[in-house]
Amino acid sequence: MALSYKQILAISFLLVAGLFAFSFLMFTAGFKTSYFTEDKLAKNSEFKLRPGDALAYEFSYLNATGTEAFLFGRQPLAGSNFTNPVYANCTLALLAGDNLSTCIYPDGTDGGGNQSLAGPFFFFSPWMLALSDSFSWKSELRNSITNEPIENFSAAVNGNATFLGRDAYVVDVNESGALGEAAKRLWIDKKTRIVLREEGENYTAEIIRAPFPLQQQAG
Repeated sequence: MALSYKQILAISFLLVAGLFAFSFLMFTAGFKTSYFTEDKLAKNSEFKLRPGDALAYEFSYLNATGTEAFLFGRQPLAGSNFTNPVYANCTLALLAGDNLSTCIYPDGTDGGGNQSLAGPFFFFSPWMLALSDSFSWKSELRNSITNEPIENFSAAVNGNATFLGRDAYVVDVNESGALGEAAKRLWIDKKTRIVLREEGENYTAEIIRAPFPLQQQAG
């Protein structure tokens, strides 16, 4: 059974990676009742993808599969939100076949914090630019009235591996909040800091196309 990226996103990522996005919309749409806090980051790299690069991933959720691709460019399309000169130093990321885009600066952010990029751009998060063997980081969404945490996010390196012929950090990510708790494991390319594989409850996402060599996994 084949699923589109949107279907897989609705089924899995809204339950896992969407915890923060849900709460952000719920608590900030028209009401200044929450704010984000995050640990300091010592970034040791910059965003590596450049115009002309492309990524593609294969997804599986239970018995369903799907693929999705991301394209990268410099010159925004006419009418894009990114034609403003403030975006001159960012790399445009496009979800292939859809009208979704974001623009990523060298520091890995796209105008927000370090926890994630906007929308469905899961292939990278700004905090990944600070990865090291001892990396550990967390962020929180807090109630601005009570100062109580609403959502919690943490990421920590749990070793190293060779995946698809690439040296990778193995990173465990945990999220908790109004929609429950979720955990996932990421294999992140050491050189580019791009996600090579993501595993969560009942789903996986694995890179199948990249602007760097990929080798078939043994076994």
